[in-house]
Amino acid sequence: MASARIVLVGMPRMLRDLIAGVVESQTDMQLVEPGGDAPDTIVVPSSARLVALDEDGARASVYRRHEREAVVELTPEALAKLLAGDGG
Repeated sequence: MASARIVLVGMPRMLRDLIAGVVESQTDMQLVEPGGDAPDTIVVPSSARLVALDEDGARASVYRRHEREAVVELTPEALAKLLAGDGG
């Protein structure tokens, strides 16, 4: 099974280190740097505005802080599930 590729962007070092620890503890996830192959999950601060493009670039979805798909109590286990696409 291929590892889920996770990118962490624009967060304080301490928070990045905490999230990285959770990702690295999972055998089916790996941290990757921005700018390479498309990641499976991008983690950004909630204040960021995200623009997600369809693969053909024909459509875009914009996500803002006040428009959320799910809000969960964040524990290392819950974070691992969210990053794997199982939470929410």
